[in-house]
Amino acid sequence: MGDDKAEPGPEPDPDPGSEPDPDPGDDADPSRPPHPAAAAANWRTVLAVDAAVGLAVGVAGAYLLAGGSLIVGGLLAVAGALYLTRVVRRATAWAAYRRRMGWR
Repeated sequence: MGDDKAEPGPEPDPDPGSEPDPDPGDDADPSRPPHPAAAAANWRTVLAVDAAVGLAVGVAGAYLLAGGSLIVGGLLAVAGALYLTRVVRRATAWAAYRRRMGWR
């Protein structure tokens, strides 16, 4: 009659929701900014506003902690601290990129 063997198809993606690696390593173009705002003239303002958001979340968490809401307050305080940490890391990367490009 016929051959009942199925044709092999393409391999399924083991993690279909995964994003590409944001840090391509040594093959990356050094003139490409880590984020478009890193090349903007107002990059310090962008980072200051970003830090203000993290600070506001942290302060709100501390306020809730003082008011007795340990779970929500603690989560907000930790989230604010982590966000501020990311802002500092981003500022360092953006400043290094701008130095590499010879910008102030």
